Amino acid sequence: MKFAALVSGGKDSLYSILECQRQGHELVACVHLGRPDDETEESFMYQTAASEVIKTLVEECLGVPLILHVRTGLSVNTALVYEATDHDEVEDLCLALQTTLARFPNIQGVSSGAILSTYQRTRVESVCSRLGLTSLSYLWRRAPQRELLARMIDDGIDAVLVKTAAPPGLMPRKHLGKTLAELQSHFHTLHNRFQFHICGEGGEYETLVLDCPFYKKRLVLDATEVIETDDGVGTLQIQACHSETKRDAPGSPSQPRLDPVYNPPSVLPPVSTHEEAPVSVISVYALPMVRRVSGGLWHVSEILSSSAAFDGALTETQLAVQEAKAVFGVLRRLLGHYACTPQDVIMVHMYLSEMAHFTAINEYYRELFGIILPPSRSCVAVGRNVLPGGRRILFDCIVQNGSGDYLRGRPTTNSYSQAAIQNSSSCLREVLHVQSISHWGPVCVGPYSQANTIGGSLHFMAGHIGLVPATMKLNDDWKVQLQQSWRNVAATLDSLQGGSLDNVLSGLVYVATECFRENGSLEYIDRTYREQVKSNSGIVPGSIDNTPLNISDLQGYEDEETMLEDIRHEAPERIERCPLLIVSIFEMPVGALTEIEVISATRKAASCLSIRDTSLLLSCQSLGTSRGPAMQEAWECGHDFTLTSSLRSSKVEVYAQVRTLGSGATAFAIVTAHVPMGTIHLDMEVSVVFTEMLAGLAGVLRKTNLGSKSFDTVQIRLYFITARSGQMQHVNDGIFLRSALLSAATMRWKDDIPAITVVPVDGIAILNPGPGGTILYAMQTMLLDPTRLQTELWVHHERV
Repeated sequence: MKFAALVSGGKDSLYSILECQRQGHELVACVHLGRPDDETEESFMYQTAASEVIKTLVEECLGVPLILHVRTGLSVNTALVYEATDHDEVEDLCLALQTTLARFPNIQGVSSGAILSTYQRTRVESVCSRLGLTSLSYLWRRAPQRELLARMIDDGIDAVLVKTAAPPGLMPRKHLGKTLAELQSHFHTLHNRFQFHICGEGGEYETLVLDCPFYKKRLVLDATEVIETDDGVGTLQIQACHSETKRDAPGSPSQPRLDPVYNPPSVLPPVSTHEEAPVSVISVYALPMVRRVSGGLWHVSEILSSSAAFDGALTETQLAVQEAKAVFGVLRRLLGHYACTPQDVIMVHMYLSEMAHFTAINEYYRELFGIILPPSRSCVAVGRNVLPGGRRILFDCIVQNGSGDYLRGRPTTNSYSQAAIQNSSSCLREVLHVQSISHWGPVCVGPYSQANTIGGSLHFMAGHIGLVPATMKLNDDWKVQLQQSWRNVAATLDSLQGGSLDNVLSGLVYVATECFRENGSLEYIDRTYREQVKSNSGIVPGSIDNTPLNISDLQGYEDEETMLEDIRHEAPERIERCPLLIVSIFEMPVGALTEIEVISATRKAASCLSIRDTSLLLSCQSLGTSRGPAMQEAWECGHDFTLTSSLRSSKVEVYAQVRTLGSGATAFAIVTAHVPMGTIHLDMEVSVVFTEMLAGLAGVLRKTNLGSKSFDTVQIRLYFITARSGQMQHVNDGIFLRSALLSAATMRWKDDIPAITVVPVDGIAILNPGPGGTILYAMQTMLLDPTRLQTELWVHHERV
């Protein structure tokens, strides 16, 4: 929704804006309740320190309109539950918001920075209720104050103290003007000694935010004076200030610590005529999303640099390296915030603008993750200027807290690692990392592992390309590469205690765009998939380890060879329904034309937990909603089907397919949205389509008869077809689509929104029977409750 922010200039009100934007809300204006010239009473509701800079902060730094309302009321009604009272300062807030609504009638919500103050929160809620607005208070009891302050600092809130009221712990002439980062450890000391409120909730201090992720300009204080009273209270009086353009170079001191969220576009400086220089791009932002579930497993999506790197003297690869270093810095801080290390990361997805950057970025990737037991990785290139804001790298990953220490057997205080060590029936994490050239499978092209396994139940596989293991070379024919890719996947699974392609729970096949568009290509991909799964690429699971089957499986066969030959030709029933998605992509590593990425059940899990396949087809019609120009542009510019007709459709068919493992702990789904062939304009809101796709996901889960179980939706990866028109691309399609999907997800999940990644591709297809027409979008979804899965595995293993 569109919202107005109550701002004082302090950390809480500004961080509240950041939290709102994380949820997909759009900032329209800011409201400030200014102090009267003859103020004689301290406000119970509003920060007054440094209010002399609020106009510069809002209109120049934030870049949105300011509604300034001078207070006339006092704190008359101080009861915990507020009712409208004449001459109370809360009524000034009501008048200010009425003025805001008159100027911006599309505003639906109001944000405030209350952390623990019930007094403030209830008063804002009272006014919002009277005006038909929604109160947005994302900081309310968000976290313990120690943790919340750390989050603010880590998320790039650069604030200084402008008032102190906690002598002798805070001394005006010593501490005013100091940053939160500088004083953080001192606050901890004061808290330990005097129960000091680390976030200043007891009125110990007030702050002014000089810079934060969504500032367009940084606030600079030119002249200040410390004013101290006899009782030790001090204020920093700001006599002069100005706004300063922020530097764009990643890693510069003015850059935010974490990536900012979407803001209205601002054009970067003109591009040099240097051969490798990027075209002009739009600067847009997307904050990483984190979704944590049980057992210490979490997913972080869409880590980006704060803006597209720009320097006409540098090559595209050098600029990509700058962005990658910024991305890796964000990840380090994010991991540290959740008491994790890079060694706890189990799976990485890295999307580049072009594979030419791959080798240079790997140097810094190796520095981050090391070469011992690194995460699995899938890396592809999606093309220039199709990632948000013209960036060159998009990054997400899955993390298992404590697994780095667990793997390395080192002393640890991590509770997840300690619990796994003490529980002999549990295996927190295993890694397959083979670095020798052999006939078995290809060496990974970079510092990553072939597979990471969690809890003895799920294999997260690296992207496998069609390299011939013994030579590490590619065949020129993409069809041969595709077959080899499947064999490499099967060989890797077989080395994981006899796993097989039949245990794959979800898969993605990348195909080079020129191959994807060949006549009959999809039919060949379909046929190859079925053949490879039927024969397990010619590998008998476990035969190399001399553990192919149980003795009981020999019943009815003359000998083991006859049995194994029969197995090679026995087609599993569920291969026609496995959620497998095909996307065409710009480039893959080392010039490969195909790449396969799968998540598989372990042989142990597949042997005792049921694997079920279910599908569902829904049809939705346009609801007759109108679209504004922004949404119209966002919808139409993102889809170029290279068709000459101007057919319109108000019909979308949603096809959902899911494979579940066990009785409700694990599910992997693919949901696709189809329109009639020839459609190039759709008379339907994109948010409506996403809502229907999520309804399809919920419906197919219900159809499994496990819908009543508490599936935890960890992550959604949305694939969309990007437009390509000459050199200049529509670089912000993904931002609009992400916002629409986030809105739909918020309605469905409320506070448990999965991590979302939006990926631009050149084409989308599925193998399974479904509706015809053109696929607009595909959602690849992971639903997982690791603790419950572990419990099911413990209960059922060797008991069935």
